[in-house]
Amino acid sequence: MLGMLTDNEFNSATISKILLENGWSENSKIAICARLSYFDEKIICTNLIAAAKMEPVKNCILIVGKW
Repeated sequence: MLGMLTDNEFNSATISKILLENGWSENSKIAICARLSYFDEKIICTNLIAAAKMEPVKNCILIVGKW
């Protein structure tokens, strides 16, 4: 399992693409966690290939692995 923080340049989409380019499986699960503990908290659970194609989420926490 891998956890990381994102920023404006290295967001959910770019990090997903980097992981795919470096041998991670397209089906690796990813949780995109944004604005945790705020009223508009968002947690998106998907796989790497879908996350790479989604609208980027910036300034969030990514958790990638098998669970």
